[in-house]
Amino acid sequence: MAAIIVALSLGIVFASVPYIPRPHSSLQAPETHDIRGGTESNPGVFAFTLQGISAGASFVIGVTVTNGFATFCVIDQGSYLTWVFNNQTSGPSQFPYASCILRQDTSQGTLMFSPPTTGNWNMVAINSSPSGITVRFYPA
Repeated sequence: MAAIIVALSLGIVFASVPYIPRPHSSLQAPETHDIRGGTESNPGVFAFTLQGISAGASFVIGVTVTNGFATFCVIDQGSYLTWVFNNQTSGPSQFPYASCILRQDTSQGTLMFSPPTTGNWNMVAINSSPSGITVRFYPA
């Protein structure tokens, strides 16, 4: 009888494993960066790469902006690097907001996203205000 109860208990535990919420990923340590002032056509930007994030993985980053707000965008690395190259060789160009899988204007908050494909993604902080800002990214 005890063996049947143990077997049933194990069966219930293993059957419920897929329903346990998966933890999210985040940054390993906080980072703070100054971003120059800019305009809509020539914004100040800071970006860092999140390497090898799996498709559908949950990723969460906390942000705080001092002296204003920023537009945060998560964009695939290829689209971001193409914009950087074109911006440097052909002059200022509009940021490719349509390629963002997350776009959020904020001065403080938690950014959450799940990439549709596995690969390298860039977290970009964009400043279209003429005044410089400071952005702090931290684990959430």
